[in-house]
Amino acid sequence: IMMRNKEGVMELGTKIVGDFGGYTELWNGEVVTISTYNTKVLMEFYVEAGPKTKKFIESILPSMLSQLGLTNSKKLLMIKMDPELKDMGTTVPMPGIDTYLVVIKPTRSLHVLGSTLAHELVHVRQLARGVLKITPKGRTWQGKFYSKKTPYLQQPWEIQAFAQQEIV
Repeated sequence: IMMRNKEGVMELGTKIVGDFGGYTELWNGEVVTISTYNTKVLMEFYVEAGPKTKKFIESILPSMLSQLGLTNSKKLLMIKMDPELKDMGTTVPMPGIDTYLVVIKPTRSLHVLGSTLAHELVHVRQLARGVLKITPKGRTWQGKFYSKKTPYLQQPWEIQAFAQQEIV
């Protein structure tokens, strides 16, 4: 895009061609309409992991957050790797500091890591939307209380997370 002022002509950029992000120079005198799309602001996040794992998580996280509708949130998402974790992952709301903490057990398999992250992010969405609430005595799902004795695979929030983790 060219702009003419008193000093001369200066180039402001190029145009995107098609849906695949190809670029081409503008022809002299060509007029374009400038618009934006997908301007949602993603949830702010911080990843604490080794360099390769951190790079992998940071590369897939924006897409996952967008797909789950975790945009325009004022809360921070902290993701931490913990080799001592007994489960593959856990999500802990930290309302006092407006944060969701996702802790994941490290693995060499990027597929397992990605699936576990997606599973835990489904829980973040459940918590953010208020359909899942954690209490000292158990969990509340869509207004119905479930005690800590409810078998893991019978918990509706887990059923939903397993169903959606491979889609995200």
